Amino acid sequence: MQPDSELLPHRRAGTSRKRQPKSSRKRRAALAVLAFALMTGFATVLYTTDFFFPQRYIMAEDLYTSQHRYLAHYLVGQGVVNYIAYAYAHPNVLNLFPVGASSYDMEAQYTSASDIARSLTVRTYNEGSYTGYEVICSHPSWLHLVTTLGGPDGRGLTLREAMVKDSAVAGINAGGFMDPGGDGNGGTPVGLLITNGHLVVPSSYLVGTNQVMGMTAAGQWFMGDYSTGFLLAHHVQYAIQFGPELIAGGQVMVSGTAGWGYAPRTVIGQMKDGAIVMWVNDGRWGNGVWDVGASLSEVANVLKAQGVVNAFNLDGGGSATMMVHEPGQPLQLVNHPDTNNPPYGMRFLPDAFLIIPAYKG
Repeated sequence: MQPDSELLPHRRAGTSRKRQPKSSRKRRAALAVLAFALMTGFATVLYTTDFFFPQRYIMAEDLYTSQHRYLAHYLVGQGVVNYIAYAYAHPNVLNLFPVGASSYDMEAQYTSASDIARSLTVRTYNEGSYTGYEVICSHPSWLHLVTTLGGPDGRGLTLREAMVKDSAVAGINAGGFMDPGGDGNGGTPVGLLITNGHLVVPSSYLVGTNQVMGMTAAGQWFMGDYSTGFLLAHHVQYAIQFGPELIAGGQVMVSGTAGWGYAPRTVIGQMKDGAIVMWVNDGRWGNGVWDVGASLSEVANVLKAQGVVNAFNLDGGGSATMMVHEPGQPLQLVNHPDTNNPPYGMRFLPDAFLIIPAYKG
């Protein structure tokens, strides 16, 4: 097929493009060879010397907590990977399961958009190596863990679809899911999932994420290492399995990277007065070369400084997503998800934490 002449560059009659002299071509070839040699030399220094070991170690942690765990040993060797695996598999745990009635306002209702606006606070944190986003809801009764299954082709829903479906004013992703193809279809939840007092998925042993959190029927936060049978016997309202605990009873439970490296994070937390805190931060260079993400302890310390007394790590990486729908404003994707589903701007999820106001008619 002949190309459309209108798309070709026009030349004046009788003219021709000048060929570059041989000296110029040789110079460009020499520069290309030099650039290749420099890159090869840098890679050799990066991967075979101790000078860049801290950077390689952090990259190995990131890989170990991703779908590409099998690549980590190429950066630091299998012995170091075993050390990372141990730190990842042995998080600190503090079992917190309250008894008695909640002291919070669990019957909070609203009658106007201004009630919702007063109950929500949205913040952005520009830190040195990441950007964090936070939603604080003053009413713990508005927090719901919902399943987002039932999308086309057996996938879950996006956070946008889930928020529209349940008329939510804020939301984040929650637990993990099976993702053999790396497409983020969210169709099969992994780990314990209880919603509205009903068991959706029983607990399972998940290395590094064998903890659960949720709310009791009395509206009180709990988290720790609990079995499915224990939680069902205590009639909890909802529960999700992931982790680790970041803050428990006001105590920071993680230090350094804790085997998790630096990455996009999603965290759910609670203030002493019961207010719910949703946190998401970007990472993996989504906003530039400086945007590497946050360590678990960085997030924990930021939240602790705000007065958060309990905080729990949720599924991060490409799943980390936050949306808000403030009164009078369009539904907004707050962060910049590191996802491989660019047409949707976010992953399909098996479940999500949503802020759904209790309407008083």
